[in-house]
Amino acid sequence: MRIFRVLLGLLVLLPGIMFAQKNKNLTRIEIGDVGKISDESPYVKPGEFRVDFENMVYDYNVWRKNYMFFVILRDKNSKPVNVVTNNDILDFSNSDAPVKILRAGYSADDFIYIKTRNIADIGLSSCFLNVKGTPYGPYDAIEDVLPKGFVYRNNGVYSYVEYDKVYDTIVDYCVPVKANYEGEYLQCSLNGELLKFTPKNNVDYYKSHDGHYYILYNDDAMDNTLFIVDGVGCELDEVVNQIKFKFSHNGEHWIAAGENYLIVDGVYVKINSETIKDVSINNDGLYLYVVEGEGLKDKVYVNDGVLVDGVEILKLTVDNEQRFNYLFKSDKGFFYGIDNTITDFNDNIKKYYYPEFFDSTQTFTIKSDNGKHIFVYSYDLPYVVIDGMRLDCPSTPHYAVWNNKEKCFVWNAVEGTKLLVYKYKVKK
Repeated sequence: MRIFRVLLGLLVLLPGIMFAQKNKNLTRIEIGDVGKISDESPYVKPGEFRVDFENMVYDYNVWRKNYMFFVILRDKNSKPVNVVTNNDILDFSNSDAPVKILRAGYSADDFIYIKTRNIADIGLSSCFLNVKGTPYGPYDAIEDVLPKGFVYRNNGVYSYVEYDKVYDTIVDYCVPVKANYEGEYLQCSLNGELLKFTPKNNVDYYKSHDGHYYILYNDDAMDNTLFIVDGVGCELDEVVNQIKFKFSHNGEHWIAAGENYLIVDGVYVKINSETIKDVSINNDGLYLYVVEGEGLKDKVYVNDGVLVDGVEILKLTVDNEQRFNYLFKSDKGFFYGIDNTITDFNDNIKKYYYPEFFDSTQTFTIKSDNGKHIFVYSYDLPYVVIDGMRLDCPSTPHYAVWNNKEKCFVWNAVEGTKLLVYKYKVKK
């Protein structure tokens, strides 16, 4: 039986070994073995095996210096089962609800994730946020995670806390949620006059915990929609039952958008044929909106000025310092912006969040420092292209870089349970 297992292991490794042997410029290095999960081979989503090609540490699993790495292992339903780094394992196998990983890194303490625990006795669930080994919670929900703190919801109240001051810096946020309208009348100030009437249909009513609200109303006799914010009304030129809407954190300013119009604090500021994708506003009344384009053609405006152009916006929020935070994809990769400062998401993975939006059909292009050599790969293709030459692989790369010192392209891959690094030395 032992001999059979050895032979079976050699058969699994043989394609990778032969692949390396028949390419003289290619080197294959095994940096880890993650084993099996419940008698199943591990599933690793594209991009979720990451190697720090510039730094090595002493790895007690192999008793030698090794590349720093992390790999997220999932079951056949894509649920995270555990995370393996050089010397740490985060075990999620006993979690009764999916774990959402928000940020990754090269040690267990680098990870930020949301873990939900079901409370079977009362049919509820509680959310816990784990930041660098420290758990926060329980909360009804984790609404947003930012560099210095996070927003959670408990009993309908949205609050922001800083990680290192969780007990003394709680700030309530003004976030309206849908509620039942129990009033007998609808009333508001409309064009300087008091309007009061008994609604014939249901009222779309959204209210925050501190009393701010907005209402959308129309009935069969109306060819438009009455829009009311904190007692002040305006008439929309269309019939709608949903609108993009946000209060500033303190509730003193608001922004609303239909498909192609924008209203700020009751004033129409934009009407055109472009589709508005998302909006935000801060406590100073500075507002931001995203005009949707096809593919990488979104435009981001702050008031009337263009902030970012030619991208796809994936996330938009305002942090506790009233700065606009946004995550976007461009033709050069993923980036995180805070106001006018933009950070390369791919090169600074430990500082911000782990992107869960890797596109499995995206083509990545890596160039040498002098631009003379080009490496092209995609998550869904079992080969790479180096300087125009196709090189068939036993597996698809997860991440690739150019090593200028060794004049080679370096990438990592998963083959069976083996974690591998390949180096391809280019011809001069």
